[in-house]
Amino acid sequence: MKLCHPLQDEIYVSLNYIASNLLNLYAVFNPVYIIILGGFVDCLEMLICHGADLDVPDIKAQTPLMMAVKNQHINCVSALLLAGANPNGDARSLCSPVYIAAMNGYKAILEVIIN
Repeated sequence: MKLCHPLQDEIYVSLNYIASNLLNLYAVFNPVYIIILGGFVDCLEMLICHGADLDVPDIKAQTPLMMAVKNQHINCVSALLLAGANPNGDARSLCSPVYIAAMNGYKAILEVIIN
């Protein structure tokens, strides 16, 4: 199999590790959520290039952007917003990415979202 990304082997090993450890804790995740939880912006960009759905909510109506904000992965936040993720989150959620950043004092992330 030809590598499409220089770090593909490392990415694959990292994703397998994350999946084996986190999927036991969370019931329903798509690859975007797993990558964001680990803060793997290179992997996220690869999924974005392949047409990943960036606004699909999880069972709690949290979008990938909300998860990136909660986990303080500013590079993932930037990548999601540049790729067109909804900065307001999901309408069914009781909070938004801006709310999460503001309430937790994530000033740098809040600036990225607002700008």
